[in-house]
Amino acid sequence: TDAHAAELRDIGQQMQLVVDRGDREAYSQLNRTLHGRVIEIADQPTASETIARLRGQAIRYHFQLATRPDRPQVSLPQHMAIIEAICTRNPDAAGRAMHEHLASVTEAIAASAVA
Repeated sequence: TDAHAAELRDIGQQMQLVVDRGDREAYSQLNRTLHGRVIEIADQPTASETIARLRGQAIRYHFQLATRPDRPQVSLPQHMAIIEAICTRNPDAAGRAMHEHLASVTEAIAASAVA
């Protein structure tokens, strides 16, 4: 809906502001908010349950990524692309943007495991 689009864009703007001021903790919180709202807005119960189970198993990786100083600068443009695709109701672009984001997360996790 238009209200959902406005809400997601607002979250994106807030994310940009906290990245600009270097507030990783606020970014991490907004990241969780964004992910939660995207899941809720999608209204896909099976996907939501699957994501919740996976998130529970991956919590330590989330913490590792959240504490990396460069991660917000990497993930912010990805989040903004996801937001834009959802807000313009472009499922193909949303899928591509989400795929790129997940690939980036996977690469970052793999890199932190090696380091």
